Amino acid sequence: MRPVFASIDGPERWMIGVMPQQKLNLVTTQLFLPRALRESLRQNGKGAMLIAQFLKGVVERRMSPKNLTGPIGIAQLSGEAAREGPPHS
Repeated sequence: MRPVFASIDGPERWMIGVMPQQKLNLVTTQLFLPRALRESLRQNGKGAMLIAQFLKGVVERRMSPKNLTGPIGIAQLSGEAAREGPPHS
């Protein structure tokens, strides 16, 4: 791949990579510090609850610790997904 100087909903800049076929509807919100802190705590709380639920499932033997993966496993799964290519609609 070669870098290209292009614009996607903003100023032109050098880009390299793969672009999705459909435009993604991302919402960006700027928050003042107190509200940003509350939102951060809320999001981190949700993540902590998911981790706790998973660990509870492992202890109760409803889930396998084999479902856990580290950076190497994540890289392997990413490579497999890249080799499969983009999803077809």
